[in-house]
Amino acid sequence: FALHLIQSRDADLVGKPFFARYDPDAVWLDDLKPAFADRFPWER
Repeated sequence: FALHLIQSRDADLVGKPFFARYDPDAVWLDDLKPAFADRFPWER
């Protein structure tokens, strides 16, 4: 599913979409896995 950050230490990431796999057990951002990439944009 598509998500976007509303706040980030890197201002360039705010508002840009990123995609995560659906996980019914995820309760926080750290629990998500990227859908179409090896890592999320903030994991450089």
